[in-house]
Amino acid sequence: MVGPLFKASVVPGDGVVAREGAVVVVAHPTTVKHEEFVDALLALLSDGAVDPGRTPLDLVRRVAASVVTTSAEDVPPFGLVTRHGDELVTLLTGDIDLRLSRDGSDEVWSGLEASTFVERITREPFDELLLTYAGDAVPDPRSNLAGGVVRGAGVLLVPGGAGAPVGAGEPTRVDLTPVVETTPEPPPVEPAAPEPPPVEPAAPVEPAAPVEPAPTGAAAFTPIDLFGEDDPAEPREEEPAANAGDETAAPQVQGIVCSRGHFNSPEARFCVRCGISMVHQTHHLVMGARPPLGVLVTDDGAVHPLSVDLVVGRDPETADDVRNGAARPLLLDDPGGSMSRVHARVLLVGWDVQVVDAASANGTYVAAGATSEWVRLDPGVPTTLQPGARISMGGRTVTFESHQTR
Repeated sequence: MVGPLFKASVVPGDGVVAREGAVVVVAHPTTVKHEEFVDALLALLSDGAVDPGRTPLDLVRRVAASVVTTSAEDVPPFGLVTRHGDELVTLLTGDIDLRLSRDGSDEVWSGLEASTFVERITREPFDELLLTYAGDAVPDPRSNLAGGVVRGAGVLLVPGGAGAPVGAGEPTRVDLTPVVETTPEPPPVEPAAPEPPPVEPAAPVEPAAPVEPAPTGAAAFTPIDLFGEDDPAEPREEEPAANAGDETAAPQVQGIVCSRGHFNSPEARFCVRCGISMVHQTHHLVMGARPPLGVLVTDDGAVHPLSVDLVVGRDPETADDVRNGAARPLLLDDPGGSMSRVHARVLLVGWDVQVVDAASANGTYVAAGATSEWVRLDPGVPTTLQPGARISMGGRTVTFESHQTR
């Protein structure tokens, strides 16, 4: 397991290495937006550690949803490793590698193998696992990250029986001091020379625009931006309705703004961006651009952002709302032939995600969670989904995941 039975030796570097319970993360942020993503990722790990209802797979799905709903340039290279039963679940994105050594041979996976992220599941046991963005990574054998966040370029996980782990109570032997930019001392001033003859003054030069300094660590929490570049916190005039098939024009909906200026559902109890409580806040409704309401994760691991209505089936392009641009098709292969050409619709209504059976031959079924019973939907009657809900259509299953919790 990725837990107390493993020694975690840190590779020195200027990235971020974190260990929270059964989860280990290595990230290499190089921009301000990268730092914001890492801060939000660390907050997500912390939330999962204190919520016993969340499984490791729940965490991996939430992280995957954050990756696909964030601009690619704002996601830093990072890797996550956790344990689910007797299996190791790994998620990689960007220029980061995982090397798993077992029985004298190595398996190497890279986040560059996919445009979004690479997810791998492997069974224990193994000899060691190296997760790093540095090609010449050399772990510090004296370090043992029992928990927390440190600077580093990677981490080597070794089962407890394969090495001599340092006790969990001993301090981590890596430099935890934040990097502080210092201003060099000015050179000594030479005695003033005799004044030269006066010259014509040069034309004034416009001062350069101030540059916001990049953060030097991942200690301070800054929420991830899942909503694009524009912040719809300020009230605005109602704009003409956008074409639902045009993903560049988000529909305008009514919402509330937290005390830090973030746009939320009117029913939100906590801000989805900064986590601040909104229970005691006066709810003044304003218009704003609706962010993506989550993702659909298919049983083969594909992730589909929910920013427009979807038509699901084995030939959804034939639907009228797809042809006129009001919805987007979601094609699901069904070797058993039990899925209809247009099987169901996933509709975004205000802040809700709804599923409607499109009079399919074999029906659409919904289960509220992993342990819930399947309920067949009445054709044409919408059902509102909650995060974690599963939808069964033909021989396929998709799961609805969202950060828009209430």
